[in-house]
Amino acid sequence: MSYHYYTGIIFTAYTYGVGNAIVKGGRYDNLMRRLGKKSGAIGFALYLDQLSRLMRSGEEYDADILLLYDDRSDLSVLAKTVTALTKDGHRICVQRNDSGSIKYKTLMMINGTEVSTVE
Repeated sequence: MSYHYYTGIIFTAYTYGVGNAIVKGGRYDNLMRRLGKKSGAIGFALYLDQLSRLMRSGEEYDADILLLYDDRSDLSVLAKTVTALTKDGHRICVQRNDSGSIKYKTLMMINGTEVSTVE
């Protein structure tokens, strides 16, 4: 954390289940003076990416979809499929084979140019 523009109190907030700070902030009076303002300031940053880790930690699955491909798979089809699925809000894990380490809801495969869901 850089301290050169803080004046007085500096704070950092953590929560159980997240290894990094979820909030950082403090007083910024000197920064306001540098900007030509004659006032005090206090502010903070809320790190939503860190909070999203906490939200996901209780989930049953690592990914919504495990998407498998091999040497015969058309990589442009792979890229288009990942783009379409993530645009729809799905969390995708792309692997060459199912190592068994990923918990997923749906298994999909790309065979050449064909995309199929495995039941």
